Amino acid sequence: MFSFNLFKRVLGDNVGFLEIFGEPFTGKTIMSILYALEHISKGNRVLFFSTGVRLFEEKLTYLIKRYELVEESRNLIVSKLNSFHEQLTVVNYLEEVLSSIQPKLVIFDSFTELYRLALVKKRGITVNLMLNKQFARLKELSNSFNLEVLITNQAIHKPLNSAVSKEIWPLGGKMSLSWPDNIIKLVNLNNYKEAVLVKGLKEGSKVRYRIVKDGIKIVDSEDL
Repeated sequence: MFSFNLFKRVLGDNVGFLEIFGEPFTGKTIMSILYALEHISKGNRVLFFSTGVRLFEEKLTYLIKRYELVEESRNLIVSKLNSFHEQLTVVNYLEEVLSSIQPKLVIFDSFTELYRLALVKKRGITVNLMLNKQFARLKELSNSFNLEVLITNQAIHKPLNSAVSKEIWPLGGKMSLSWPDNIIKLVNLNNYKEAVLVKGLKEGSKVRYRIVKDGIKIVDSEDL
């Protein structure tokens, strides 16, 4: 029912500081929503920071009702981020919020959308330092509070030998690759999608899936 089954098959039980990156339409946001719902269904509190707008709100509302989690959704605290500076401020003061409401999961979807927009307006060095500071702080908080942190990230194609490569990498380069404990890459294939653990204890493990109306459906070989 929830995306947790996908995470568990790829990661095992160790989520920690998790980054999901991938191409458009691979389900990054829907996985984030479903994982939040998995937590609140168990009575856990969740902080969800979103850069999305109407479609995110509509999908979240639909899935809460679909899985009969209206009452439990009081433990889901959703905030809209409007600027990269606002995101930096939120991360800087996050420890105070964690101490107050004690969530089990914090989600940023998308963690790099506002960073990408800031790169257009400001010097790249300054913006990169701000992003690196946020990565470091989230890693510290995840360890200090025994907290699960989930961030989503966009994908870029990395040029190899002056030719365009089909290989994708997370936006943010080495920062995005070094700070998270676990990294899952999402790719579009022919008639399904694939989640691949590119960093973590079970590195190389894969799960095929499809996005359906009610969430994520794991695809077994006989369904292909």
